Amino acid sequence: MTDSLSEFVSRVETDLLPSYCRAKGYPEAGFKRESLGKVTSADARNCLRAIDEALLERLPNQRFTMPRNTATEILFWEGSTQKVPRPITLWLEPVITFAAIARLHFDFGWPKELLATQPKSWAFDISASFADHGDREHIVGEVKKSSKEIDVLLRDLNSFCSEPRNEEPPKGDPRRNAFKKWDRLRAIEAPIFWAIGPGSSDIVFNVDRQSDGRIILREIPVVELRYREPLSSSNSK
Repeated sequence: MTDSLSEFVSRVETDLLPSYCRAKGYPEAGFKRESLGKVTSADARNCLRAIDEALLERLPNQRFTMPRNTATEILFWEGSTQKVPRPITLWLEPVITFAAIARLHFDFGWPKELLATQPKSWAFDISASFADHGDREHIVGEVKKSSKEIDVLLRDLNSFCSEPRNEEPPKGDPRRNAFKKWDRLRAIEAPIFWAIGPGSSDIVFNVDRQSDGRIILREIPVVELRYREPLSSSNSK
């Protein structure tokens, strides 16, 4: 086990899990420790950076939030109340989400006050917005817990994007997730879509909106996530 993973496991077992269980009134004995094995060393390191550097505010109920958030985040998933002790697992997607926020801040230079998890509309998992553009996102990102899930999302999303209009799939149709992303991309002006997987396995796209209503996602280098002062900023020359 790498040093990053060892530190992450230690923090979960000595801090994050006990604090969560105390806040919820659950015994720690219900924790499924095998769920720790799904975390990559990169996500472990970056998730702890996000928490330790207070990119996210840790609330007394052990939920996490950010100034631009529309919801709070939790790191643990609770199983059936019919089981004693109640099963608790580490929730991988928030771990990857926190790690992505850390990357945007530390690696790509975004001020933390411009970042959000669960942004407006809840269509995406993270966003980055310029300070003088209100709620208008510049980057929208979707987190998936495996590369296979990213492949499925991109397959379905590209299928929707290739058409100017689409009917919403019925309840129970797995394509509804991609439809929600397509529908939101039509409604906003964000030029960058970020598909985020475990261990920094991600793909960045330019969102090219066509005059006929179609959307073309063009892959671009990950360095395009870096923060730049917007042209309309008073600091621009």
